[in-house]
Amino acid sequence: TWCRYISGNGIECLIALIIANQLAQWLKVLRLAYSSKSFNLSMLFASGGMPSSHSSTVTALATSVGLVS
Repeated sequence: TWCRYISGNGIECLIALIIANQLAQWLKVLRLAYSSKSFNLSMLFASGGMPSSHSSTVTALATSVGLVS
């Protein structure tokens, strides 16, 4: 399977930070769409706000490096 190709070479850390970053950005878009009743995809590329994509990325990277090492 594809899992054996990403296991043990550090790519899982990269995958974890990409997933965390995208999840935080999409949650930001969905939260703003729910509160303002309008869907604004430009927020997908905006910095700042909550949830913080920078914080989620750093936390995912630190956690995955700790689990892999």
